[in-house]
Amino acid sequence: MYPDRPSVTLDGTPALGPWLREREVAGSALLLVDDGVTGTAIEDAVIDQLRSAGTSVERRVVSARGSASHPAERHRVVVGIGGGGVIDQAKLTCLLGSGDGARRRLGATQRCGLVALPRDVRRPQHLVLVPTTVGTGAHVSPNACLEVRGAKRLVNGDCLRADAAVLDPAAVAALPGWLLAEGALENLARVAGVYAGDELDVPAADALVEEVVRDVVRLGYRADDAMDPAGRAELLAMSGRTHGADLVEGRALYIDKCWPLANELSTGLGIRKVQAIAIVLPALWRAIETGTTAAGSARRLARLWDVVRAAAPVALPESAGSGLAALVAHWRIGLDDAARAVGDQSLEEVVDRLAGGAVRAWGAGLPMLRGLDHAAVAALYRDGLLTTQDSGAASAVPAG
Repeated sequence: MYPDRPSVTLDGTPALGPWLREREVAGSALLLVDDGVTGTAIEDAVIDQLRSAGTSVERRVVSARGSASHPAERHRVVVGIGGGGVIDQAKLTCLLGSGDGARRRLGATQRCGLVALPRDVRRPQHLVLVPTTVGTGAHVSPNACLEVRGAKRLVNGDCLRADAAVLDPAAVAALPGWLLAEGALENLARVAGVYAGDELDVPAADALVEEVVRDVVRLGYRADDAMDPAGRAELLAMSGRTHGADLVEGRALYIDKCWPLANELSTGLGIRKVQAIAIVLPALWRAIETGTTAAGSARRLARLWDVVRAAAPVALPESAGSGLAALVAHWRIGLDDAARAVGDQSLEEVVDRLAGGAVRAWGAGLPMLRGLDHAAVAALYRDGLLTTQDSGAASAVPAG
């Protein structure tokens, strides 16, 4: 069971009950609730909708850093309420209930950081996701992150795509400004990486990406604790929009180098994913601007940066690399966790270790880092970490 089309988007929690009744999804539901939102109005509303559809609810409170170890075989529907980590657990809970084959594939020893699932893998339950953050877009993607023996893998397969995603402004009403800003940066990085990843012009898709970038930049500069409900709702919708197939129409696979590099930096230093993106992406753009063609197209990056500069309400530098670093500072994305993680260690040793892990999982013949060898990846990490240290950026977010 999985949809052969994009997830259905339900406008608000009240639409969930009718959607379930229309599909006659009665019986038992497994509800996974992020421990950061348990007891909130959005959780109560989802439970009410499940019960209105004749569904009993088994509720479990889970941590975003937990694992998918929630037996779901007897349930008709799995519902996840939370951020990307909890949504990924809901996806993988369904997958692990599909049989021993999926479990063996996920736990298999392999070098590659990507686990691609065949189309014949089925999940036995309906899957409904209710996002409470505004960056990952995990509620509509066919992906989930899974930690295996200390390494973070990206699992991809149609069976991980939700049947329905519930977008409710109430779910993000209490998000602090720093999380809203991080969500905006993650959305910007997602579409920019594909746009500037190679030299190919795709006019229709390019125009759509540029429109999304304008909206994301506008929203990012408005992101703070006092952001109005309409802006929060826009950011919530944008996180799904940035996964749109029309934005990558005609594009090659694996041209975005930021995600695998940021993934390794996040895991290796124990910092949040968006902090890693804020370190890696400016360094990657500086490399593109100085002629590292394997990292992306300088021509297309310059064109995209013109779109960003035109959309920003403040002046940004002409260089995309230094300009993005300025934008990160404007949005008060905290970076000092990275400096604390490096601590008294030799920067060269840290960079060498990070580059080794990234190349092993995503390069050295694998397509995700095609054209970037150990030395090139180490140079990117060195640039990003040194620039972060030199900037003296003060964190606007809680430590950890």
